[in-house]
Amino acid sequence: MSIWTEESEVELPAIKRLKWLGYTYVEPEVLMEERESLKEVILVKRLREAIKRINPWIDDVNLDKAVRRLTHVSAVGLMEGNRDVYEMLTSHISLEQDLGTGKKGQTVKFIDYENIDNNEFIVTRQYKVQGVKETIIPDIVVFINGLPIGVIECKAESRPNAMEEGIKQLLKYTNMRKPEENEGAEKLFYTNQVLVSTFGGGAKFGTVGAGYDHYLEWKDPYPLSIKDLGKHKIQDILLAGIFKKENILDLIQNFIVYESVNGKLIKKLARYQQFRAVNRTLERLINAKNSKERSGVIWHTQGSGKSLTMVYLCGKIRRIPEVKASTILIITDRVDLDEQITNTFRKTSGDEVIHIGSRRQLRELLTKDKSVVIMSTIHKFLGVDEDVEYPVLSESENIIVMVDEAHRTQYSDLARNMRTALPNAAYLGFTGTPISKIDKNTRRTFGDYIDKYPFNAAIKDGATVPILYEGRKPELMVEGANLEELFDRVFYNKTPEEKAEIKKRYVNATYIAESPSRIKAICLDLIKHFEERVKPNGYKAMVVASSRLAAVRYLETLRELNGPEAEIIISGQQNDEADIAKYVYDKDKQKDIINRFKNDKDNLSILVVNNMLLTGFDAPVVQVMYLDRSLKEHNLLQAIARVNRKYKDKQAGIIVDYFGVSKHLHQALEIFSDEDIEGALKPVSDILPYLDNAGREAVKYFRNVDRNDLEECIYVLKDKNIRDEFNAAFKEFARYYDILMPDPLVNKYKADFKFLSLVYAAAKNRYRDDFMNLEGCGEKVRKLIEEHIRSSGISTVIKPISIIDKGFDAHVKGLTSKKAQASEIEHAIRHYISVNIDKDPVYYKTLLERLEEIIRKYDESWEQLAMELEKLRDDIKTGHRDEAEDKGLSEVEYAFYGLLKKFERDEVFEDMVAEKGEEYGDVTVYRAKEVVKKVKKCAVVDWTKRDDAQKDMKKELKGLLRSFGYSLREANEITAEIVELAKVHFGR
Repeated sequence: MSIWTEESEVELPAIKRLKWLGYTYVEPEVLMEERESLKEVILVKRLREAIKRINPWIDDVNLDKAVRRLTHVSAVGLMEGNRDVYEMLTSHISLEQDLGTGKKGQTVKFIDYENIDNNEFIVTRQYKVQGVKETIIPDIVVFINGLPIGVIECKAESRPNAMEEGIKQLLKYTNMRKPEENEGAEKLFYTNQVLVSTFGGGAKFGTVGAGYDHYLEWKDPYPLSIKDLGKHKIQDILLAGIFKKENILDLIQNFIVYESVNGKLIKKLARYQQFRAVNRTLERLINAKNSKERSGVIWHTQGSGKSLTMVYLCGKIRRIPEVKASTILIITDRVDLDEQITNTFRKTSGDEVIHIGSRRQLRELLTKDKSVVIMSTIHKFLGVDEDVEYPVLSESENIIVMVDEAHRTQYSDLARNMRTALPNAAYLGFTGTPISKIDKNTRRTFGDYIDKYPFNAAIKDGATVPILYEGRKPELMVEGANLEELFDRVFYNKTPEEKAEIKKRYVNATYIAESPSRIKAICLDLIKHFEERVKPNGYKAMVVASSRLAAVRYLETLRELNGPEAEIIISGQQNDEADIAKYVYDKDKQKDIINRFKNDKDNLSILVVNNMLLTGFDAPVVQVMYLDRSLKEHNLLQAIARVNRKYKDKQAGIIVDYFGVSKHLHQALEIFSDEDIEGALKPVSDILPYLDNAGREAVKYFRNVDRNDLEECIYVLKDKNIRDEFNAAFKEFARYYDILMPDPLVNKYKADFKFLSLVYAAAKNRYRDDFMNLEGCGEKVRKLIEEHIRSSGISTVIKPISIIDKGFDAHVKGLTSKKAQASEIEHAIRHYISVNIDKDPVYYKTLLERLEEIIRKYDESWEQLAMELEKLRDDIKTGHRDEAEDKGLSEVEYAFYGLLKKFERDEVFEDMVAEKGEEYGDVTVYRAKEVVKKVKKCAVVDWTKRDDAQKDMKKELKGLLRSFGYSLREANEITAEIVELAKVHFGR
């Protein structure tokens, strides 16, 4: 057995790091003495002491009320309860008390954010909490003032899929994995602010309600440095970055927002780059000597949460004395972005947000020294008269201007007007793309970078997915093409006379790009690509056309060809011709289209645009952008970022280039340094080496066996650790395969993929391994695997069969060898035991011991092993029922009989044996019947969810057991096990 365990290599080092950060470690046994029961999740005594310490004026009546606010939260669900508690922790509560000037509302704080040392920070491990059906035991729990604010789940570094297993455990604890089964303990998480899954060499954090895809790494221990940590692992960086006392209080107070998305409440905790950028910016705002030094640029890659960074910054500004009274002006250069950011602030910020409707309103507000957040487009700084200098509106240094996409319009006359109006303001430029090599204006206007989060960092962190590009229909590409040759290709079906007539008009690239025949040829290819590569995974696509006319023709052509459902969003102009004007929708219709497009359950699959929605548009369901217009520099980087959002099993965003931009990518992006755009955009073919390597990693397990012998291949995966490794390797191969399929590039890997698919399915069925579930793989590749399974016709691959099924005998006899038969029977028995063990733990544990003994005794004597396992199987099929009947018990009563038999001490029960022995022949039979009667009596409706009902049941059971002669300690122990078994049989 390995000396390296989850405890020694992950859990204890994490405790050690938290102690290094100043936390006090308290043994769980000590904390148990402070708690009334396992259901009490808050350390009430410590909470009371903290409230009294932070609010020394509070009387005992209000102290009780304050504690009760947190211990008795009334909410419809965990997310709502968590939000309500968060409001109390950050906005505090008010209780009426007379402090000498009459009875009035007094603010009660649960956490002292100003004086860190006035709080108690402790950590414990193996903290038991009783849930509705079972007891959960998180590895590490972090408390502030007795409130469990952090839960850390540890897995051994040597364990395959350790990260996923840790997150799965957290989902179970929070009851988010299978809510209908009530397998967690939600009350522990009402006060929770951060969840962590770690295996030492890897660590990710999330919040209550977060799924696998939303757990992210924390890669910077800011304000500490990596060097400060000394010898460390990845988990140490996360622990120092999040749980440093100052950081965790800062995160709780300033870096959490709740947002309703499609009617579902979402909790968002800042990522490390957001936390770092906000604090670096505040440091500059507070300490710089003048407005120029207070300014700077925050470059955070598109899709990495730039708008929320602005929300967090505004929120924290309001808490810092030096800047809290500032007027905050947020500037965009487009109406749609203005609306988007305004909506984000209104949904997530607690600040007063004023959306500017006119130039006059903006001027009036900026002349007042008012602590508000103002949202405006740059166009509201248009002067009344071009010949008159724009007036100074305020010389206050108490104005902070945040400019979204700072590189675009900040050097125009409008921007000059803004700077004239607010000469002493601090200017913060937010951008999703880097400052170019030739861009001197941005640095001159804003100063240098405050914080950078480039493309490759976002991809490595999993904040965004990589963007891949491929060129299609090169014969129709416009960019860089010889127009004469392109003209002939596009109008190949015209007569010489017709071509001559067309050429009489002014023929340029735009005219050719808008050609109906060219657009039809592209649409035929586009529909094929979408239906083969995008639709099967449930994703959507955008078409970016070269002009509004081209956009209209794309929409109409897609409809004429019966393509996927499509819509259009384009802007209008005066004197638009009718064929364009009819597609210029009003705002309400545009919003409806956008909402439908963002909804993955809506059939609207393709959105056609020209200029609109290329920046700031956030629709994670979009995987592909069909690009048919010239874009370069910032515009190109911003547009392609529409496909980089994480979403379900999305492995990459795809740019399909019909215009020719990808053929001249270097020129399109030459204004940026190579370092800044590293990882921004890669050709699809770059995936091939990863696919090749992943395929070799998955196939290597079968190098030494005959690949035509499926049973031998299954046997290779008998060991759980090897099976877990193969599971991870195959899924990695499947993910890369999914990105490229059905591109001819994957043809050389088809045979390996089919072989591995069959082995994967067969091993999953043989070993009844639920962890082999293809989580993280796209629907397209899952369907391909299912197709391979169906077409194989191999029963072993198609589905597992239970040992009690009528067809099991025939199924086993159909296997090709005694080795295969023994393996199938063994694992069918194991699965049957695991499924039923909660119904009768004692009986099925005994069966498991028999199984292990048979395997140990007849290991690799396949014929004998198969025979002995078959005997055990025969016993299992009717054994439980037969043994129960022999005792005169039902199968349910027999389960309680087995439990009681564990604790039997006949010398204590001689009188009872004499009295009841003749009637029952076994005194434990009598006791089992009495226990079941008592349980049935106490099992009222919803008793598993009601503390009072469970207390009544325990009291009745303890009394009964004591009457049987058990000691108080024994009665307590047996009662706990009886109640757990009762939940299985009588839970309702």
